[in-house]
This record gives sequence, C-alpha cells and structure tokens, in this order.
Amino acid sequence: MKTINPNEINWNKWAEINDAANVKPVKHFSKKTDEEFSNDGMPTGMQLPWQKTQDKWRLRSGEVTLWTGRNFHGKSAALSQGLTFVAQYEPVLFASLEMPPHKTIARMMRQAAGTNIPSEKFRRAFENWSDDKIWLFDFVGEISPERLKALANYGATELKVKHLVIDSLMMTTIRNDDFPAQGQFVNLMCSLAKSLDIHIHLVTHSRKPSEGSQGKIGDRYDIKGSGDISDKADNVVIVWRNEKKEKQSEPDSTVDKDGKERPNFDTLLVVDKQRHFGEGVGTFGFYHHSPSMQLCEGSNRKPINFPSELEAYNFVQIHGGAA
Repeated sequence: MKTINPNEINWNKWAEINDAANVKPVKHFSKKTDEEFSNDGMPTGMQLPWQKTQDKWRLRSGEVTLWTGRNFHGKSAALSQGLTFVAQYEPVLFASLEMPPHKTIARMMRQAAGTNIPSEKFRRAFENWSDDKIWLFDFVGEISPERLKALANYGATELKVKHLVIDSLMMTTIRNDDFPAQGQFVNLMCSLAKSLDIHIHLVTHSRKPSEGSQGKIGDRYDIKGSGDISDKADNVVIVWRNEKKEKQSEPDSTVDKDGKERPNFDTLLVVDKQRHFGEGVGTFGFYHHSPSMQLCEGSNRKPINFPSELEAYNFVQIHGGAA
C-alpha cells in the first residue's frame, strides 16, 4: 500500500487530457463489444465480495457510481469493504478527504482480517500484498474539481489504477447551493471515467429526513444538492442502516401475520440505478459484523475471507467463526 504526497506531483502537467488520444478505430473496442453479446444476460464488469450481488450488480470501467445515504449509515465502510476486495483484481486509488490515510488503512485491515485488532503479522502481510494494488491520496480537507481531475489523470496514467474513490462530494470547493456547479462536477467525473477507462466512486449525502420519515430508505432523489447529481451518474447505491432494529434490540428475523419467517437485516444496499444493466436494480440485505466492520450475508455474521493470498494470516481462517 502506498500514499501519494500532493507536494510531489506536478498538478499542472496532469490538469489536461489529450483528446487526440481518445479517437480510436472500431476494432480498438473489440473485446468490450464482444462482452455485450457473450454474457447471457449477466451483467459485465468487476464483481463485489457478496454472492447475492453477483448476477445483479457489477462495477464497469467508464462509469460513475454514487454511494449515498444518511450520516452514520455506513457508506464509507461498505465502499471500503467492496473496494478492498476489488483491489485483488484491479488497482484502487482512495481519496478519503474526511479521514487521514492511516485510519482508512486501519479500517481496510480490520475488514480484510475479519477482526477488530489484526495481528502485527497480518498488518505487515497486508501492507506487502497491497503494494501496487491500493493507493491513498495523503490529503484531508477541501479540494477543487480541477485538482481532482488532475488526480484522476495521474492515477489512471501513472499508477494504472482502475478505480478512483472520492469521499466525498461535500469536501469539494463547490458550494452546497451551487447546483449548476454540482451538475458540472458530476459531468466532469463521467467524462474522466470514460476517457480514462476507470470507474469513479463518489460518496454523496442524503438530505435531512422530514419529520416522521427518519426510518424510510429513500431513493436517489433524496441526494443533497442538485438533481443533476443522480441524473448524470451511471449508477446510484443507497446505504441504509436499520436504526430501529438497533435501538429496540430486534431479532435477526421476524414472523409475519401468515406465519412466514422474514429476515430482519442490519443494513440494506439498494441499487437504485444501474444505467447499463437494466435488470440490475434491487435491494440486498446484510448483517453487520461489528468487530471487522464487514457486511455479511448470513445472520451468523461470519466475515468473508479476503484477500485470498492472506488466508494464512487471517484471524477467521486461523481461529474459525466470527471474532
């Protein structure tokens, strides 16, 4: 795992894209065109760590995904788990503008190890494994769209990353009430994703819920700011935390009036928009394993083992069960 020192980069050099390089013949796109005809209705793109999402939701190059939800509902943690898994196959650059790199790394290590305190041996192994797979932008604070554009160009061209995480939109220099600038920014991210052939993940926030609607999941139209934010993005994922279950200590399943047992999930990931896979919208339920901050598919909350190269160091692999 490596950090990017902002003071060591010539930002002016990376501020512009050479559009001449984007003019390509038909056969340049042969592989991706073939994928459109060869997947038998399955979505193309990179898989996420959860089995239940495999045939519904993927991450494709050239697209922008919004990860949205209310404060403290786990947007950044869900994104961290998903992208740490993805880094096994495609390099990732994290620009966590609200949290210093060492805290971002600590969360990734907890999720990968499946426990709240990974051993020193695991931490060193994770660092070695992540070299050239995970990069972190060593900067916390507000940042301009122009600088993020340069970071995307640098990451894709020099570091060969395939995913850029920007956490979050509210940490840009764009004012909360400047709706045209917000739409232009998402347009810029979409253009960069396509021209650089990367996937850009942008964390956004939901509006404060009105009286009486605090427990509702909401949709992409609840994103704080301009309506263009969700209109222009390719994909929108809502992270919703079951606060009622937490406050009332509800069980992991309930029985309805017909006597049928229903799961009572801790967290829902709602794919509210997936532009290039029309069938890929839906709701996926998970249980939260607090020690590792993982979202788990089963109510036994057994963490997922990843990355596979580190299984020998993995707490769950060694000790069995949940930490």
